[in-house]
Amino acid sequence: MHLTYAVVSPVHLTPNGRILQLIGSPDGDPGHERNIKLWFVSSEEGSLYRLASALKKRGYNLVIQRVSGSSTWRCIAKKIYNPAEEPLDRLCLSMLDLAEEFEVAFISWETAIPDSPSSFGTG
Repeated sequence: MHLTYAVVSPVHLTPNGRILQLIGSPDGDPGHERNIKLWFVSSEEGSLYRLASALKKRGYNLVIQRVSGSSTWRCIAKKIYNPAEEPLDRLCLSMLDLAEEFEVAFISWETAIPDSPSSFGTG
């Protein structure tokens, strides 16, 4: 299994293009749905819980936890992503907007390119 991720910022989404090229390699098909994780952080636990509520309404499964040894909190949002329904750059921009609305930071996304169809769990 290969993990693929990109760090995003409001002014620089270029890494997504390179990642999409990697997903298009022989071991991954960009036309198929895949599991995706979106990573958010904040020093305010309440802000992440408000964000999580909005993400849950969009069908995401969520994990909220304190970053070990820090005062920072993180939210990991998981969902089956269909690139045909929403291009990755548009998804990232909408997550940046959502994060700004709740005063948290959207820091990255992650997916797996499985060696076999069952090698990446939704857990």
